[in-house]
Amino acid sequence: VGDPRKGIFFYEKRLKAARKAKDPAAEMVADGDLGRVYESMGDIPHAIAAYERLVAVAAADGSRDDVSSSRRHLIRAYNAAADAKTREGDGDGAVRFLTSALDVARKEGESDGGVLLEADANYRLGLALARIGEHAAALERQDDHL
Repeated sequence: VGDPRKGIFFYEKRLKAARKAKDPAAEMVADGDLGRVYESMGDIPHAIAAYERLVAVAAADGSRDDVSSSRRHLIRAYNAAADAKTREGDGDGAVRFLTSALDVARKEGESDGGVLLEADANYRLGLALARIGEHAAALERQDDHL
């Protein structure tokens, strides 16, 4: 879709229709598309909301691959939100988003690449904790990264 606002309009209509039809596969597609459009526009809060819905539907009705893919989208959005908070000078806000990313990454567990997701989340959270002066917690996260 050329115009992101038009894309959002149509993806929201698709989402509404999927919910009405009780079609979780179509709902996942619509939420995934909405998340990607919002993310491309830099509207990370709306992207996170779409990806959180995507994870919930995938966990209830999707395949293992659907769940894993949806979690990766959500982690990426949480990381983007944390980066924005860091640029704004809100270290505590960055830590909150990175903690959420770590929580989601831990759920991936031993899946293909799940350990790497958790290691990356620990690393990012450790850096953010160090920036706000939480050095003991930062060291713990960095140790978990290794």
